[in-house]
Amino acid sequence: MPTPSEYRDQYRNLQVAFDDGTVTATIERYHLGGPDDEKDRLLQAVKEYVQAQTRKDPGFTLDLIVAGQPVTTTYREIAVHAAAPFSGKGSPEDCQIAAQLAVIAGRTNRDNLPQYCDDHMGLDCNGFVGNYFFHVRNPAGKTWQSRARDGVDLGPTSLMNQFVAAGTPVKSVDDINPANIHLFVEGNQALN
Repeated sequence: MPTPSEYRDQYRNLQVAFDDGTVTATIERYHLGGPDDEKDRLLQAVKEYVQAQTRKDPGFTLDLIVAGQPVTTTYREIAVHAAAPFSGKGSPEDCQIAAQLAVIAGRTNRDNLPQYCDDHMGLDCNGFVGNYFFHVRNPAGKTWQSRARDGVDLGPTSLMNQFVAAGTPVKSVDDINPANIHLFVEGNQALN
């Protein structure tokens, strides 16, 4: 099980695989708030790409490499994963997917992919912590394909009050246990 630092390194050293090699990008820009227009442009370009390929070959499949493994998927299955990095909520695998699709659909090329990721993708605190808890620390061992259910699972779209409610507040330095994960949460009285 990766530590939080090791999980962070998956973003900072994002390996975006293609059939003929790998491109390394970084996802380290703090991104809080909605996506820029590129998210919708990318999703539209991917949809058009899949439609064009399907017209040429009705048996066309969308083949990607995610976490080092080949994946055959559909636009419908992959769109939510491709959108998440543009709002600061993507897992490392979501970022790999969005980056691959950006090249496949012609939104950028392999040489410019690191800059594309810097310009349009990012991560916020809830996105990082929520993905770590949901995909790494979750006792059910959620795979990258799994999506956290809003209001049910601790995940990338969870609010701070959900993280606070899931743990036990530490009132003193003496209560810190190095074997546990501790989150420092700044909030108002409503979080108490």
